[in-house]
Amino acid sequence: MKHKKWRNISLVLMILLLLICACTEQTPVVEIPPVQEEIPLEEVKTPVVEQEDLSEEVDVQTEVEEIPLEEVEEVPEEEVTTPEKTQTEEDKPFWQSESTRQVNNLTSIATAAQSAYKKNGMVRAWVSNNGKLYGYYEKDYITTDDLVKGGFLESGLSSSEYQILYVKGSDLTQFSNMSVSSGQMGLTVFAATLYGNEYLIASDSGKIGSLSKADYTLLMSQYSSSHGDVSRLSSASADYTRILNFISLYDGVFEEYAVREIWMDNKYAVVTFSSMADLANIKQYILRNDANFWEVVYPNVQKEMMLIPSVNQQLPDFNLDLLPSYNIYSWLGKIVTEHDGAIAALFAERVITSADEVVYLCGVTNYVYAILENGNRYAIYIEDGNWTATYATSDYNAKNILEEKSGFDFGFLILDD
Repeated sequence: MKHKKWRNISLVLMILLLLICACTEQTPVVEIPPVQEEIPLEEVKTPVVEQEDLSEEVDVQTEVEEIPLEEVEEVPEEEVTTPEKTQTEEDKPFWQSESTRQVNNLTSIATAAQSAYKKNGMVRAWVSNNGKLYGYYEKDYITTDDLVKGGFLESGLSSSEYQILYVKGSDLTQFSNMSVSSGQMGLTVFAATLYGNEYLIASDSGKIGSLSKADYTLLMSQYSSSHGDVSRLSSASADYTRILNFISLYDGVFEEYAVREIWMDNKYAVVTFSSMADLANIKQYILRNDANFWEVVYPNVQKEMMLIPSVNQQLPDFNLDLLPSYNIYSWLGKIVTEHDGAIAALFAERVITSADEVVYLCGVTNYVYAILENGNRYAIYIEDGNWTATYATSDYNAKNILEEKSGFDFGFLILDD
């Protein structure tokens, strides 16, 4: 019995031992899932290779984008006009004030107008007329529409809303609200617009200030060229002699003048003349009248090749209609006071028996004006290959005869009656 009892105890112990071993062997089974989770973690490493491939693709795309950038850099080398950017009220940024938009537009207009003037101003005689940029040959003001047509400015701005000024910066500085750079003291292109109760004004460098309506009107009035009727001064008038005396004072030489013509209004006079001693040395002076005192303000106009814009730059309120239609510069070196063909024509007409009877002769290659000692006047020219002398009743008549035959105004050859 005793041995049977121990055997039962041993059997129980063995069962317990087997149970403990069984529990111990199941422990790694419980830990298997974490081991299985490590497998996809290793597989995740494969996208690293794909990321490296993507970085290489980015580099390739960068190189492709650089090509059009290089092409863009070459555009300025071509002679292409880039219109200045302008802003309509609809396309301005929502945070931008209306005054800023207007100043930006004024700057764009002034910049475009300045560029257009550099290209066309002298050759097309763009001048200041009543303070605005004006095409003398076209007989019209330059507007934003003209700048758009010329490729200098974007469209979208009303020509009635903006004005293109051509005034001296020094005249703007008389107003306290103006700030003008030293390089803009002479005639300069500006742009202006009415904003509220004042005019905003800008140059190609930006806003320079604002003017009240009254000050703006005052500024423009300084450039008015309306100084009374334009007329040819009679040699019998008192002003005729006085003007010649002031020219003598200016030149410091008292001599007899051979005056071709004097044109004047109530402020300016244009005198075309020479000395009697040298009829071929023709000059042209502009004088200004200040309280009946005539002062030479522009001597030797005959040296100006671009006559209209040159005079306007010096005297922007000068009425350009005072200038004769001829430009003496075009004839310099071609004016003569001895002419065998003209003398032969006078002989052929039997109006002279000696060359000494000709007291005045001035001409160019094919057109001559002569006065005889008996006072008779002749317009002399080539017609059908032959020299012809036609009697003229006056200097006006002689001028008309030569212009009819040649198509040119030869008033600078003809001695004033």
